[in-house]
Amino acid sequence: PLLIFANKQDLVQALQPDKVIYKISLDSRTAKYVKDQDQNWTITACSAKTQEGLEDGLTWLVENVKKG
Repeated sequence: PLLIFANKQDLVQALQPDKVIYKISLDSRTAKYVKDQDQNWTITACSAKTQEGLEDGLTWLVENVKKG
């Protein structure tokens, strides 16, 4: 499993998760590679400063590591 944190969501200028996916090309060839490897991925909006979204992301990661 691949967890990507879209951090800095407490800032106005932070990129939204869908834009991060686009910027790192995860919606095209990278996503195809991950899917070909029978792995899944997610992106979680978060703020390390406020801790919002961190637990959600880590919970997803633990659950998916257990499945693998």
